[in-house]
Amino acid sequence: MESYNLKKFAEELKKQRVKKKIALLQIKNRTRIDIKYLEAIEEGNFEVMPEVYIRAFIREYAESIGLNPQETLKKFDSAKEGKAPETEKEKSDTEEKHELKFEESPAEVPQTAQKIVKPWLVPAIAGGVVLLLAVIIYFAFFNTKNEIVVEEKPYEEIVKENSSRFELTEKETVPPVKQEAKADSLLLKIVATDTSWVQVNADSNSVKDFILYPGRSKKLKALKFFDVITGNSGGIKFLLNGDSLYFKGAKGKVRRVMINRRGLKFLKIKKKNAKG
Repeated sequence: MESYNLKKFAEELKKQRVKKKIALLQIKNRTRIDIKYLEAIEEGNFEVMPEVYIRAFIREYAESIGLNPQETLKKFDSAKEGKAPETEKEKSDTEEKHELKFEESPAEVPQTAQKIVKPWLVPAIAGGVVLLLAVIIYFAFFNTKNEIVVEEKPYEEIVKENSSRFELTEKETVPPVKQEAKADSLLLKIVATDTSWVQVNADSNSVKDFILYPGRSKKLKALKFFDVITGNSGGIKFLLNGDSLYFKGAKGKVRRVMINRRGLKFLKIKKKNAKG
């Protein structure tokens, strides 16, 4: 099932490329990925390429034909897990059903006015108006007593009573402003002398993978350390806070290193067990 779903995923990629009239040679010239790997991607044959390069190659392919790289990688992961990729037709049908589900129903026609306004309300409203007029006339012409119904307090007294609500007592203090997080203290610059795939894990919080081409470089920040894997370690150089680090790689060989304030240390690469 996994193989079948990967084939469907690959067919969908090729369909998108052909639809946009983009040749494989154009992708090769842009990404510098060998044409045999591009053909393998469209055939769903991911076993012929190095495992550390698969995701980087798919990302570069997707960007070259105008697809969202992250969404494309999610579809690839789903296909590996045995989930069938959603075709454009299925996606369109789903969206259409969704739109129909939330279509607003036409407004109901209100009932006639004679059902809303009851006949017995007319005399009741008229009686209320007469009573209101009588109260106004009484207070205007007959209530001549010089009584203060509501005694207003002087402005100074109101201010004195409410000052405690707005002034801080000796025991109360304004809470201190939260200090900003400490700035990144490690700046790693990765320089490529040959095309190489790189994966960087900064402080076990942020994992990034990308392809560096000859003459290109990438800057990354961290607080404590970098865990770096390089696909073509012979074509990579490291500079930490402006200082060059001693790193001995080999062309076409995968290397993993830990970089912190003390320098660079080589680590073992954990191999994933192949699924049946």
